[in-house]
Amino acid sequence: MEYLHDQERAQKAYDALLKYLTVSMRSERECRNKLYEKGFHRDEVENAIERAKGYRFIDDEEYARSFVNFNKSRCGAKKLL
Repeated sequence: MEYLHDQERAQKAYDALLKYLTVSMRSERECRNKLYEKGFHRDEVENAIERAKGYRFIDDEEYARSFVNFNKSRCGAKKLL
């Protein structure tokens, strides 16, 4: 019975993560912090993060590239560096 409860919590963590990611692209750290804020345990958070990374819903390299491209015209390239 406890195993089923663990699976349910892991799925809830993943669902919460997907909901968080639908608003905007996020870094892995932002996602991890958000799940901890919501009260999920380490194993649940790590499972959700790894699943999302497997589908490339979380990709820090792409996040950084997107961040720079979006902000370079607003801030200037020198300021971003």
